[in-house]
Amino acid sequence: SDLAGVAIGATLNFSYSGNMAPKTTNQVAVFSTYQFVVALGSEPYDPSTVSATFNPMIVRWSDQSNAAEWTPTTFNQSGEVLLANGSYIVAGVTARQELLIWTDKALYSMQYIGAPYVFNFQTLMDNISIMSPNAMITVNNITYWMGVDKFYTYSGTVQPLPCTVRSY
Repeated sequence: SDLAGVAIGATLNFSYSGNMAPKTTNQVAVFSTYQFVVALGSEPYDPSTVSATFNPMIVRWSDQSNAAEWTPTTFNQSGEVLLANGSYIVAGVTARQELLIWTDKALYSMQYIGAPYVFNFQTLMDNISIMSPNAMITVNNITYWMGVDKFYTYSGTVQPLPCTVRSY
């Protein structure tokens, strides 16, 4: 028999966000200024399968003001970008009017530009490190973080934080 018009053997989806929401992610960031949920490291969007291979360099985001919509269409602002510099995304944090994203080799700025491109990704610095996913903080529009061998600040440009005892 069938239940409410659903055929026997049919695949049922009880997830509010459907099959296209990321199933695996390294980190989730909320870009609250513009009302997006961002998956840092994720499966790519692939309408032909719900079991795409995880890619640690993909940034995916939900539709604006709709955290449940992850399927990119011409009628929403869901999407994804593959970052080029690095092997995996380490961390992300909202700062100023952007989301800062660290890979194991670079620092990116993700800025909202609106439809149709939604976000602009800019490499802020190559050959830069961050110690861990929680090694940063933003205070008074300045982001501070601990790298592998020194501390850094970002307030529009990346600068090493002066340290008189670093050589010791």
